[in-house]
Amino acid sequence: MGIKSAVAVQKIQPITRIMMAGTSKQLKNLKDIIEKKGYTVVRRVTAGRRLVKLSHKYEPDIVIMDTGIEGISPAETVMKLNRGIRVIILAARIKANTLPAMLAAGVKGYLINYRIGNEIIQAITAVQNDEQYFCANTKIMVQKLRSVTGSVDNLKSPAAIEDLKKEITKQTFTKGEFETINLVCKGFSNQEIADYIGNGIRTVQSTRLIISKKTGTKNTASLVVYAIRNKIFDYKI
Repeated sequence: MGIKSAVAVQKIQPITRIMMAGTSKQLKNLKDIIEKKGYTVVRRVTAGRRLVKLSHKYEPDIVIMDTGIEGISPAETVMKLNRGIRVIILAARIKANTLPAMLAAGVKGYLINYRIGNEIIQAITAVQNDEQYFCANTKIMVQKLRSVTGSVDNLKSPAAIEDLKKEITKQTFTKGEFETINLVCKGFSNQEIADYIGNGIRTVQSTRLIISKKTGTKNTASLVVYAIRNKIFDYKI
């Protein structure tokens, strides 16, 4: 079983039954994206208990769940009741205390909300192929976890969680940092970034300093290389 990040995955016979769980407005946009690709969203619910109850009725192949509703518990219950259901998690950020539990429970995908968009289709296709799919930041965390623990069975260990917290602090980017990195990669100067985002020049300079510390890069060229290698920026777009 492999790990896929934000790259194209060859599509096979589409899975058509998808349930969505969460209250985020972004789920409505995702539903439109998913259905335009030929998938069927059989039901959307706003509470974890409804997800557990209705998964029996609708028998989805994939559940896409926002952890904002009730954490990981509903997803764990659904997977225990029907081991054929595959779960893709949407989260506002990577959480050190819950990511290990999600992986140990068998979650197939993990995406950071503000970065998803059409990436949800790549995640669905990967999960359909019985692969795992993680966005770029999450993939770094998962690889770090596995290098420390050695196996999925040890993912909940205190040592793994503590190590993950340190790695998250070091390498996870805020929405503003992520946007700044992409603008730098597109050739924007600090002043142009400030004008585009609507921040002051000093704020942009401060953000770039934080990014440099997190990535270990010393100049624009090395940051661009880092962003491409870690699939934070897609130079083909």
